[in-house]
Amino acid sequence: MIDASDPDALAHEATVLRLLSELGADKIPVLTVYNKKDRLKTAFITPKDALLISAFDMSDMDSVRLSIQSRMTRQMVAYHKRIDAKEGQLIAAIKTRSIVTEQRFLADEQAYDFTGYVLPDSPLAALGKEQF
Repeated sequence: MIDASDPDALAHEATVLRLLSELGADKIPVLTVYNKKDRLKTAFITPKDALLISAFDMSDMDSVRLSIQSRMTRQMVAYHKRIDAKEGQLIAAIKTRSIVTEQRFLADEQAYDFTGYVLPDSPLAALGKEQF
């Protein structure tokens, strides 16, 4: 997160990138977010794959969340699974250890349909191998 309204924004960005490198975190995916667009007095050109936001704008915050989710799901395994409603522990694990993009309760079958993404090394990754 970089303060886009700061006259030294580029220097701050360079410092952040250097610190990430020193921590060994320069090899993991990064989302660069330039904040405080509401305080900009001059034009600001946002680099490719970066976001320019105001933390006070809820639609901007939604954009950040969706961008993070999109970047995460590119590294995950998609799954579609029907789970019996009696499988409470599995349902809880799915809700807390995966990104659920759709959940429907099927009253006539007393089951849930889940669609989402899970990390490939998770025990839940088997969900992606078994389809409905």
